[in-house]
Parts: sequence; structure tokens; C-alpha cells
Amino acid sequence: MPQSGGMVRICVLLALVGTAFRVCGTAAALPDRRPAAPGALPDPLAVLHQWDDARAAAWLRQDESGLRRLYVPGSTAARTDVRRLREYSDRGVQVVDLHTQIFSVRVLGRSGGSLRLVIVDRAVGSGMGRQRCVALPVSPPRQRTVELHRGGGGAWLVASVSG
Repeated sequence: MPQSGGMVRICVLLALVGTAFRVCGTAAALPDRRPAAPGALPDPLAVLHQWDDARAAAWLRQDESGLRRLYVPGSTAARTDVRRLREYSDRGVQVVDLHTQIFSVRVLGRSGGSLRLVIVDRAVGSGMGRQRCVALPVSPPRQRTVELHRGGGGAWLVASVSG
């Protein structure tokens, strides 16, 4: 049996292959993930994808402080996300693939520095625990209202999530 590090690499490889299969055939529909020009109104889907990429990276690193930095200070959503990361970690599971499937986005409000969105999404992924790949629970798509604010460094931070 491969060592634990080898199993993590295998699990990450499987997650990447799964991501490639999800992307194949849809490249034309993928949003531009580059930051918007200063003063331009943000593309809500691109903002969500950039934020989700940063969140997935923090989960992969098991980086609680990095995860907290993706949220407005004091955010209830940040506390919930960090608690979930800690629960997986306490069970010996490292999340190696986490992504959000976004089914719809409706803009309730948008300015250069804030977004208020109604989204239908769900998080899916896999982890590594006890030297084997573990599928994370998949919930049905849920509708949520998400408010994001642009932070001082230009990064988008989640202020609130409801629903």
C-alpha cells in the first residue's frame, strides 16, 4: 500500500481528473476569471468563481486563518466555514477537492464595491482520510442570498450568507 503522501497525491489526481471531466465540453461557457478593470462593475459569476477558488485552496491547506480572511471580519458565515473545516480535520480528513457548483445567479444589487446576489448552488468535493479517498456529502442545490464587499486589497470578501 502506498504511503500516506502517495495516497494524497492519488486522491488529488483523481480530483483533478474529475474536474477535467466536468469542464470538458463547457469551456466556451466558463466565465473570465480575471479581475475587472478598476471602476468597472464586477461580473458576479467571475467574482464567485474567484472566491470559491480561494476558499478551496484554504480548505486544501487546512488554513483556518486564510479561510477567515475570505470573509468580512466577524462574519457568521466565516465562523461556520471554519467550524466545518475543523470538524473534518478533527476526524482526520483533509479536503483535497472542494468546489461549488453554481446553477443560477441573480443580481439584487451591484456597485463597484459590493454585490448582493441570489444564487442556487451546492458544494461538492472529496477528501483524504485514513489513507483512502472520501467523498464529501453532497446536498441538493440550495438557494442563498450572498453579500460580498470588495476589501481594501481589491479581493472580494463574503459579508453574509442567508437561506
